[in-house]
Amino acid sequence: NFLSFLAWAMFNKELTELTPEMRTMADEVFEMAGTSHPILFELTPGFNPSVKHMCMTMEQIPVIHRPLFLYVLVNLMEGAVNFFFLTVCGFQSLQVGGMSYWFKQHGHQQDEQKDGAGYNADPVLFMHGITTGWSGYLSLINALGKNRTIIMVNLDAIKIKSMNFHMPSPREYAAGVRQILDRHRVATVSVVGHSFGSITAAWFVARYPSRISHMTLLDPVSMLLGLPDVAYSFIYRKPKTVMEWAIHLAASREITISH
Repeated sequence: NFLSFLAWAMFNKELTELTPEMRTMADEVFEMAGTSHPILFELTPGFNPSVKHMCMTMEQIPVIHRPLFLYVLVNLMEGAVNFFFLTVCGFQSLQVGGMSYWFKQHGHQQDEQKDGAGYNADPVLFMHGITTGWSGYLSLINALGKNRTIIMVNLDAIKIKSMNFHMPSPREYAAGVRQILDRHRVATVSVVGHSFGSITAAWFVARYPSRISHMTLLDPVSMLLGLPDVAYSFIYRKPKTVMEWAIHLAASREITISH
């Protein structure tokens, strides 16, 4: 069973699909793991079909059907929020290189001097997590954008309302964000990433560290992905509490998020 797990983790294959070279590598990793964790050598030889490991990249995508009108409703609500809050408050909906974003240039210098906070501070680059849109971030946007220019990058693949299945590669995403900064002649930014946004923030920081002056991660799932209970809780766990049911129904079983 452990070798089956290694076959997936190392090669994204079933154990029976490994070539002799791959099997040798998996055996070597097993020996190395057993040196650090001797309990592995106590496992009963053979394969136990009742014991299964996580292999989400080879399993059928788990989804719960949602009627079309639900997506229409969410889009209408989000459109209203975008207009009555973002647009009215001075945000512009822009696009560059196929990447859409919201941009708000901080206003007048005398206002900055009067407020005494945020003057000459780097713009905020905000990256959202799994969400229906920006409606859940209104208070945070208001706080982050006070006395500072703010750029909010859209990633439709993790928006519950989008039905967009295209997930850009880390290189594509980072390059798109760089194009946004170049367009507005922004040299450095203060990056803020929430939840899944901590992953996309890491994509950008890893490739363009010179463009970052400060980084803030909120609920940083990127730091926890190496822990097995993170993937288990989001994909496999049977919900029991109200919050677990909310995550299960609204996020982990939504077709674009699950994809």
